[in-house]
Amino acid sequence: MKEHFRKFSERESVRYLFFGGLTTGVNLIVFAFFRYIWRTSVNAANLASIAAAVFFAFFVNRFWVFKITDTDRKKMAAEFLNFAGMRMGTLGIEFFGVWFLIEYTGIPDFWSKGLIQAVVIIFNYVISKFIIFRKNNTGGVENEKDKCCNSVF
Repeated sequence: MKEHFRKFSERESVRYLFFGGLTTGVNLIVFAFFRYIWRTSVNAANLASIAAAVFFAFFVNRFWVFKITDTDRKKMAAEFLNFAGMRMGTLGIEFFGVWFLIEYTGIPDFWSKGLIQAVVIIFNYVISKFIIFRKNNTGGVENEKDKCCNSVF
């Protein structure tokens, strides 16, 4: 049984879903904290929660999902900038999607946030796997020269 669980948990997609769930948890907890405890606007709570989730997601994706072991600070900084830049697109989907669902469908804010999260998780996996943490044929992350044309910056 242990061996079966180990093999299952070694799958990248399983790790991504697990850590994506944790990232969603960070996003929703920060959103709830700002919205319901600090009583900020929906938009302010949404932006704060997205920023916290992006920061958290970068590190868990890099080290645990895609198992990138290179700790060169310059490479990590470049990856983070690319990661954050690419996530700006999904930020737009999330920000305007939550607003749209609240304003035009009447779905309560917390439920709107959760529904849009499902869409964002799919987009973020594709971006992370095929653009930010794409591996070369030796199993390592492509170098900056090879990544230049796939970068937002």
